[in-house]
Amino acid sequence: MVTDTKFYPVDGFYKSFLETERERLNREFLSMKQYYPSLRSEEFKEVLFRLNPIINELETETKENITEIANFLYSSSLKFLAKELIGPQSKYPYFSHSWQQLLQAKELYSVSVIDLLSSLGNAVYNLCILNQMDAGNWLQTLQGIAKKHTTKDEILQAGKISAWIVGLPQYRNSALELCLETETSLLEDIFSVKITESYNILKEVFYEMYKDPWLRFELALKGNLKKRDIVLKKAGGFIGYGGKFRGIPTVQSLNSEFIISSGEEDFRLYADIYGTAVFRVKMEELLSEPWQETEEPGHFLSPEGTLSMGSVQKRFLELKNVHSIASNPHTLLACNRYSYYVFIAGAI
Repeated sequence: MVTDTKFYPVDGFYKSFLETERERLNREFLSMKQYYPSLRSEEFKEVLFRLNPIINELETETKENITEIANFLYSSSLKFLAKELIGPQSKYPYFSHSWQQLLQAKELYSVSVIDLLSSLGNAVYNLCILNQMDAGNWLQTLQGIAKKHTTKDEILQAGKISAWIVGLPQYRNSALELCLETETSLLEDIFSVKITESYNILKEVFYEMYKDPWLRFELALKGNLKKRDIVLKKAGGFIGYGGKFRGIPTVQSLNSEFIISSGEEDFRLYADIYGTAVFRVKMEELLSEPWQETEEPGHFLSPEGTLSMGSVQKRFLELKNVHSIASNPHTLLACNRYSYYVFIAGAI
């Protein structure tokens, strides 16, 4: 069976764990296989083999019950393989790579291993599966932070804020609120900048960032709010090439939200200086929300693609002869007839 250590090289505590718990672990595998018939023992043996150095190292470094940790990693790995999240049949290479990276992130193991792996494992799932991005940069940020901030609450707090910074703007508002509750020393490591300002000044900085999604923390901290350039991002793409849209998209601004329509589907767009994200949405849900007054944008886009945002002006070929535009005071969205992408402009 899968725990027979004669057929693949494992050693140390991990070998004794597999041999001692053999019957129970094999029953767990067979039970999972009833629900996922495609689960293969040879593939799971390979997954178990990769756990060997990780569990043995934890056995020497952690003060926790290593048997509980080994059981947790066995069950988690079995579930992920059965659902084809990891292993050779994986449909989600981002998750497979990031999960392995998380297991090897020794810096994070100074706190409760099972609690942390469970929480961060869920976060990796959200980043890789739901948001289709590699969680590598996010994990590297947390590994660096964990060298100085060793409590579970600090690491999880940093994880929530860092998820926004690595490119998930849908978490922006909640992350900014969390920043107001975060110690200055932790904020310094999250944003990689020295902070000498008082709490009241930081509160004003985060308020400015809340108003302007294209404002970076380090510039707001210096009071440098003047716009000097326009950045152009894109989101969406043709679904046949891993994108979101089945047809050429159009855009509109509805109740302070950016909505993209493609065929019979509608999407909500989130965008800021750190990234973009697109999610399916039901239009009737948006229409049922209370109406909000919005400021006039004040942007101008010429047919030749020259965009004026306040005192800043720049020409983009992607914005030439667009057929659909939406904007708010800080952001302009545009689509042309030859692209499945939505182009997003903001002054920085």
